[in-house]
Amino acid sequence: MSRQSKCMLYKTLTGPIFTYRSETPLAKNRNMLRIVESKILGMIYIPFNDIGIWRRRYNSELHKLCDEIDVVKVIKLEILRWLGHLFRMQELDPYRKLTLLKTEGSRVGKPKLKWLESVEKDLRT
Repeated sequence: MSRQSKCMLYKTLTGPIFTYRSETPLAKNRNMLRIVESKILGMIYIPFNDIGIWRRRYNSELHKLCDEIDVVKVIKLEILRWLGHLFRMQELDPYRKLTLLKTEGSRVGKPKLKWLESVEKDLRT
């Protein structure tokens, strides 16, 4: 199978798998996705001989060869797209109410990061 065919299969098969449940704000999950993505691309574009020395390609080289952007950037774009849908919804829409809901009260221990807070953090960075 050619590399171009492998890369096309990679994009069509793993793209939806990686972006499924992409609204999870955990950085740990995003790092794991990056690792899996680089391993798959590393298997497609095997090591090559560079001036007499065999070496693996860097992640930036792999993304350029496959014309693919980082999976985490794709996930962040999907989250921003959903945020745009939320703000265009009517005020009484249940999806909008639940997502943008501000809870009151105190919590013992470290509070968990809310979805909207993680999106704001991504927008700042």
